Amino acid sequence: MTEVKASPAAAPAAAGPSAGTGTRRAARVKEAATGWLFVLPFAVLLIAFLLLPMAYAFKISLYRSTLIEGEVFAWFDNYKQAIEDPWCARAWSGSWSSVWSRPR
Repeated sequence: MTEVKASPAAAPAAAGPSAGTGTRRAARVKEAATGWLFVLPFAVLLIAFLLLPMAYAFKISLYRSTLIEGEVFAWFDNYKQAIEDPWCARAWSGSWSSVWSRPR
C-alpha cells in the first residue's frame, strides 16, 4: 500500500476556525454586489417608466381642473363620480366579464 501525506496547502485551513473567513466574506460581498448590479437597470427602468407615472396619475386624479378656478383638490370626488356614473358602470361590467370569461 502507498502512504498518503497531507499536502502543505491544507495546513493553513487547519490553523484555526477564523482562517479564510475574510476571503469568504469578501467573496460573498462581491457576489452580492454583482447581483445588485444586474438588478439595478431593471429597478431604475421599473421606477422611471411604471411606478413614477402611476404615482403621478394617481396624484392628478385627486384634482379637478376647471378653466376659471384652475386645479382644485377634490379628494376622492372624481372616483365617487365615476362609480355613480351609469356609463362607467356598464364599461366596468363589460371589462370584468371579458376578464373572467373562459374561452370556448
